Amino acid sequence: MLHTRAVKALFPSPLQGNRAVLLLFLAPLFSLLFFRLYKSSPGLFTLLVEATTLLIVLVWTRLSFARLRKSSLWTTLPSVKVTFLALALVLLAGFGAQWALSAFAPAAWWTQTPSFRSSGSDFPFMLLAVGLVGPFLEELIFRGYLLTGYEKSMSGFNAALNVSVLFALIHHNPIQTLGVLPFAWIVTRAVQHTRSLWTSVTLHVINNSLLVVLQRVFSSTPRAATDVVSRLDPFWGYLGLGLVTLTLWGATHWLKPKPTLERDPLGADEQTPEQTPEQTQVQSGFWSGSLVVVMVVSALALVGAALARTA
Repeated sequence: MLHTRAVKALFPSPLQGNRAVLLLFLAPLFSLLFFRLYKSSPGLFTLLVEATTLLIVLVWTRLSFARLRKSSLWTTLPSVKVTFLALALVLLAGFGAQWALSAFAPAAWWTQTPSFRSSGSDFPFMLLAVGLVGPFLEELIFRGYLLTGYEKSMSGFNAALNVSVLFALIHHNPIQTLGVLPFAWIVTRAVQHTRSLWTSVTLHVINNSLLVVLQRVFSSTPRAATDVVSRLDPFWGYLGLGLVTLTLWGATHWLKPKPTLERDPLGADEQTPEQTPEQTQVQSGFWSGSLVVVMVVSALALVGAALARTA
């Protein structure tokens, strides 16, 4: 028999997860506090915004965070083998998505790809913000609160799909949304497979750190050398789509959700039986006002970005 009291006590609810995502959507408002640093020190500016957002999220979700830290999702160390192989899938999917987007939408790819370029003494701030603080913040919300909450009200596959889509939507423009979606799916399945939040944190930190470092390296090269990828032939685009499809298939069939065993944090001696996310479901609402706001704002941001590109 499933001990729903233990499950409810251990994990945040879908509603709490939705509210945490809504907080992340409000992060641009926090940038107004540090707007004077935007041009002079973009790395320090980004770090202050990310750190402020993380602090507000931790304070606002302190009860959910306390429950999360009692779960095996927090206490389980990542598998080195699984993390290494999942990183290979992430990198392959990233290359494939880049080839496809740059071949089929070169103008949009060039103008909407995020830039984390920084120089001099400001570079360590950018690396810390984008390579460490940002990944931890996003993984805490999406693979910590949101995934565990959604797994209580739907199957593990549907929970992973919804979390991945919402994660992609927070990037606010069509190119980033499409480019991030394969990464989001692989990382989410990796967490379900290892039952460790630190698997996704590790993957996210490595991925973002590589992005910042590579942008720093290529920022010093001639434009003709760096924009060659934006003029790829359609062949490379189709090859990229095939590579993305292959990595997504591999992640879906290899990184299958594993059972989890949790102890009642309220002091009971009983333990829940081993359950997969598909089996461990309790009645909890998926839709909420905060989720509707997130989806509406995401849709408006995507439409706005598309219209700005065509104007």
